[in-house]
Amino acid sequence: MNTFLPRPVGRLIDAFGRLPGIGPKTASRLTFHLLRAPKEQADSLARAILEVKEKIVLCSVCQNLTE
Repeated sequence: MNTFLPRPVGRLIDAFGRLPGIGPKTASRLTFHLLRAPKEQADSLARAILEVKEKIVLCSVCQNLTE
């Protein structure tokens, strides 16, 4: 994380960087894209992530995603 960035920006870059296939450059691009995007777009992304974590599970029988 760059020490010249505000802490929330660095934390988001770190969080994106922990995703598979996302390196530091892509994590930075995603973060700065969200900073420039309308608040509604960031809110929508955050809600979609939370909804998936709250409502979707892996079926123990067929291994498909299910509610």
